[in-house]
Amino acid sequence: MIIVTGMIRSGTSMIAKLLTECGINTGDASRFQPPDRWNPEGYFEPGDIVTLNRQIITGMKGENWITLQMSKVIYAATPPPQMMYSRAQSLKPTILELYKKYKDSAVKDRRFCITGSYWKSAVDIKAYVICVRSPNDTVSSLKTYHRIPMWHGYHIWNYHIMNLINQIGITPFIIVDYSELLGMNYINELKIIKTFFSLRLSDHDLENIYEIAVDKNLRHHKTSDELGVPRRTRELWDKVLSMKVLSPDRQVVLDK
Repeated sequence: MIIVTGMIRSGTSMIAKLLTECGINTGDASRFQPPDRWNPEGYFEPGDIVTLNRQIITGMKGENWITLQMSKVIYAATPPPQMMYSRAQSLKPTILELYKKYKDSAVKDRRFCITGSYWKSAVDIKAYVICVRSPNDTVSSLKTYHRIPMWHGYHIWNYHIMNLINQIGITPFIIVDYSELLGMNYINELKIIKTFFSLRLSDHDLENIYEIAVDKNLRHHKTSDELGVPRRTRELWDKVLSMKVLSPDRQVVLDK
């Protein structure tokens, strides 16, 4: 199983759609989380994976409105790892069951930033596709769409990225930059994906897939610099960028 993940508001859904259009198995589309006003193109994440990861993070079961709202509050409060570890241990049979279902898929859920280490302790994670966006753009988007104050947005960004960096270890990975994908150098991001998955696609094929999968109008927050970004956030972002330089040399092949 390949994990596709990234901080919320970092283009994970768009990049998952791009992988799907490239012919990569991302799961049964009929079981994806439905589109909503936050993501009208859809989330491209299996509902059963989301439900399990949400339960590991928040301990909340069910899909009713009250449960979902409480889950958002707990999630934003960045739960302690000891509590999540305990829940993951009790849910290990479900992790194993879902792994059998998705072991030959690239599975997207932004919550893997937090839960991925618990999955890795139970099953074989073949690789990561990490979706990133500059912290300033991400936090500005959080403020606009979810009314999260900038200071807390940076805290959430740090929490996700630090957890993600710590869990990768020696597992192969690529980093796809949302802003680059919507910019002039988008072909470089497409070639990173092509190389990583050993895809037999021409540049013309990649261009056609890009036109189908990517809506450049989605980028509403663009910053030219990172002024005002907390020092710890800048350090983590520099770490991510240094990891991105190395990532294209790694390859992974999904079983057909």
